[in-house]
Amino acid sequence: MPMLELNSSQCFETTMRKVDFENWDKEVTESEIPVLVFFKADWSPSCVEVAELLKEVSSEYEGRIKSVYVDYDSERELVLQKRVYVPPTIIIFYKGIPVRGVPGPAPAKVIKNCVDRALRVVERVKAKSNSADTEF
Repeated sequence: MPMLELNSSQCFETTMRKVDFENWDKEVTESEIPVLVFFKADWSPSCVEVAELLKEVSSEYEGRIKSVYVDYDSERELVLQKRVYVPPTIIIFYKGIPVRGVPGPAPAKVIKNCVDRALRVVERVKAKSNSADTEF
């Protein structure tokens, strides 16, 4: 029986929006919540595995993080600008600034730990900015 081949783009049809150089600011920099960006390539078997894990992670953290992906091959300028050297790479951004990341394939536990740590950093940043507002 032939095996069903699934590429990482097919994994995202309903769970993650594709980000490119044109919509980066709108989708990532201007987001009010942290954004998990998955830099993936269809030719990478590891990316397909990570894509499946990210479906679970994205649904578990729905409303607390936004999940998007960047195609490693078609968005080379963006990939190079963000200093991503190999797919799969996950970077969590807040207001366009990288907060935490996972280079290479990783189990769900590692990805969730990265998200949890990023959320704690963002909460501290928000708390500091709120306290700075009240000092004046």
